[in-house]
Amino acid sequence: MLTFADFSSKIICDLDKTFPKARLQGKYVVVELEPNSVSIPVSSIYREYQETKDYGKILALCITIINDILSQYKFKIDYKNVYPLLKSRKFGKGEQDLDFYREEAFADIDTLYVTNAGEIFRFVQKKR
Repeated sequence: MLTFADFSSKIICDLDKTFPKARLQGKYVVVELEPNSVSIPVSSIYREYQETKDYGKILALCITIINDILSQYKFKIDYKNVYPLLKSRKFGKGEQDLDFYREEAFADIDTLYVTNAGEIFRFVQKKR
């Protein structure tokens, strides 16, 4: 059975193979997939490991949970419900450039596109 320190190092190393931006930040495993991130307390993962004594199962469970959380913001575009929206050229840029699909309209205004996803509008982003 791995010690807490060994477990922390191993889980980060193994998660990094699936998620290139996995790191240990304080008491948390942090995984980033722009523009989203997930933080999971290492102590919770370690507790599950102690109960099951099956590292592979815990790693697979973590990967599944992280994928579920990170992919909840992915969606298919319904091309029948795409609308142009005028926004400032600075909209969505800054620390975390969200990489929206945009076209210059005029002055400092860009045309961005949204899709009607029921109760919310989702901005169309460039494919990564």
